[in-house]
Amino acid sequence: MNQKIYEYIPKISHSHFLLTNKRFSQLGLYKGQPGILLFINENKKVTNSQIAKRFNVKPSTVTVVINRMIKNGILNKNSESNICLTRKGKSLLDESKKIMDDIEKVVYKGFSREEKKQVNSYFERIYLNLKTELGGLE
Repeated sequence: MNQKIYEYIPKISHSHFLLTNKRFSQLGLYKGQPGILLFINENKKVTNSQIAKRFNVKPSTVTVVINRMIKNGILNKNSESNICLTRKGKSLLDESKKIMDDIEKVVYKGFSREEKKQVNSYFERIYLNLKTELGGLE
């Protein structure tokens, strides 16, 4: 193991990104959409600006994504501009959760329960170290 962490993290992140995009695209979902489904489900009715703030993206970007999801029958927008999940959106959320569970199984394949806990502990410490160095910014 001669590689440094700055070599592993981008490789892991990129591979995870490719796998999740591959699996989500099979559902007709694309970058950012599964996270939006989860956020809306957790908060029930949200606005474009709340989504933009949560995911740190421009409101105009959120508008494009949300309008596409409404057009595809995944989301609804009520008269108060609140966005909520349709039946199709709820179904896709359930399928998205299954995909994430499956990907977690792939990630931890061959790991014992204790090793999984250890890895998660290490990632948490790394994250907190970096967050502290950034002065709490993300």
